[in-house]
Amino acid sequence: LTALYRTLTIDAVRDLRVNTESKEEMLGLITSIEIGDRTTTEKSRIQDEVSAKFAAIDRVVQMIDASSLPACTGATPPEGSPSKGAPTPAPSTQFAAWKATRHPAVYGGLKTFATSYQSCEVGPSKALDNGVANVDGIKIVGTASDGVGSLREISDLPALLRTHPYLNAYRKPQASCFDVSKSPLIYDYGGRPLVTSAGTFDFFKNSGPTKVLGTDCSGYVYMALATAGLRIKSGTKLKASTIYGVSSHLFVNPQSNGMTCLDHVKFKAQDTLRPGDILAKPGHVVLIENVGRDPFGVAGIAKIEDCKLANMSKDRFDFTILQSSPAKLGVGIHRALIKDWIPESPAMLAGLLDHAVNACKAKFAPSTTTTSKSSNSSLVRHSGTAACKDTAVAMEREACVSSCAAR
Repeated sequence: LTALYRTLTIDAVRDLRVNTESKEEMLGLITSIEIGDRTTTEKSRIQDEVSAKFAAIDRVVQMIDASSLPACTGATPPEGSPSKGAPTPAPSTQFAAWKATRHPAVYGGLKTFATSYQSCEVGPSKALDNGVANVDGIKIVGTASDGVGSLREISDLPALLRTHPYLNAYRKPQASCFDVSKSPLIYDYGGRPLVTSAGTFDFFKNSGPTKVLGTDCSGYVYMALATAGLRIKSGTKLKASTIYGVSSHLFVNPQSNGMTCLDHVKFKAQDTLRPGDILAKPGHVVLIENVGRDPFGVAGIAKIEDCKLANMSKDRFDFTILQSSPAKLGVGIHRALIKDWIPESPAMLAGLLDHAVNACKAKFAPSTTTTSKSSNSSLVRHSGTAACKDTAVAMEREACVSSCAAR
């Protein structure tokens, strides 16, 4: 135990260059180790050292006589589970309707979307496309500590409110709601919601690298899963604080990075992309929301020999995504039409074209499956098994929009 403690508090801190004065960086270190992050050589070595020390501890535990411990008599029903035979109430609110009709991850994504804007209108809103103008009033003020992302702040609040697709006609649902017109969320590279002492997410207290409120892509996708009660790793408690250790890189190869509840999508004939799937590349991750009958646009291809990149086109893609990104010059959390947004991410576009080829091949081979792997971007899916579900993580001020009427 002492050796394990040294590895976590000395070796890992030194080798991964963690700022011990930063609560967020320390939580990020611990949670990334808990998940199984192997995205770098240094992280892989730390994982191996931690695993070896846990194995040593297990060997000691096995020598302890635990025969006096009471036997486990069965799992406790999930909190809020309806009694057997109880009628299912008709969904009268947006949250209830989403929970009853959408994939759990999409339900979590929509609930997070609505809560972030404290709005009844964003959930049913149309996807942003090329016809939606860029927002004004946001400026880039620097570069993130990783040297990659840009840091943004609000430079002209009235201009932002006037041009923002979700705030230009904002109506606060209840007096108790946070007034987002005074401090709206925008895209915040490296940003995360505050994790409260009660273990909830709080969008409305700053916990990011800049003074603006907002979250980045992986923070949003993790919230979508967590607020729907979906674990990323089986056998671990679903916690809000895990958000500090989750990055887009982990989703690219989830099984290799300890995210055992996620794996690459396997395409079958007539069963390729699904709502709730996750598209990820190093640097960005999005949640698939609505999927058309022919999401990759391969219905018109008549033979397997024509399933090649030259015959694939983003203009035939038919699905929408939920994401937090600098689209429209920094809008943050939003819904987007994939064929209009995807040119902003060449690697994701290249990956989706690879996936379209695989989906096309699967159409002609009904008895086989094609794994949706690409060197450019990955499509992964939550298992949905009981071992990968837990009590949902709550958000502060979600009550503001929990009573919004279903539409």
